Amino acid sequence: MSNNNFKTLAFLSIMLALFGILVTVEFTGETDINHLSRQSTQDLVTMWRDLSTKKDELQEEILLLNQQKQQLARESHEGGNSSLDRLRTLQKINGSIEIKGPGVRITIPKEPPIFYLDLVDLMNELWASGAEAISINGHRITYDTCFFSIENDAGIFLTIKGIELEYPIVIKAIGDPITLERGLTFPGGIMDNLTTLYKINPKVETLDSMVLPSAR
Repeated sequence: MSNNNFKTLAFLSIMLALFGILVTVEFTGETDINHLSRQSTQDLVTMWRDLSTKKDELQEEILLLNQQKQQLARESHEGGNSSLDRLRTLQKINGSIEIKGPGVRITIPKEPPIFYLDLVDLMNELWASGAEAISINGHRITYDTCFFSIENDAGIFLTIKGIELEYPIVIKAIGDPITLERGLTFPGGIMDNLTTLYKINPKVETLDSMVLPSAR
């Protein structure tokens, strides 16, 4: 609930309490028995009518304030739900929570080896196709994820955040499975290029459910 809505609800609650007191109050103070006994019948009738009218007006005002209070409460609740939705979206993006849902799984064999720039292209294609979250070999992809290739006596290997990626490389992306698959496999796309130009044959599968871990 926002601070302004909270203050408004508090103000309305106080006003309702005060109006309740005014509606139920009887003649006090100066309008004591001795004072009333000196009034004419016509004056007393007029006073009664005035008080009755005022009571009706106050009851209408209370009804209106109650309606406004309920409306503010509904708006605050809806605003709270909207804030929670935005928070969950941010958590998905930064990888702070585990996420479960349908999507695609891409398996890349060891031979021939893939270059790290090809992995970057794959990630970009998945994001562009509407992926909500992505992982590679169990590593959640976040804003600061980096890929690179390192060469040593054993050969060339890929790294993610400085950690060696072992084959087969398994990429998981959560989102609409059909849309993600089409984004990867259309003619002239990333998968077509890997197969045609580099003889790399990744396997693309659509899954009804998968779990991606939170970022490490």
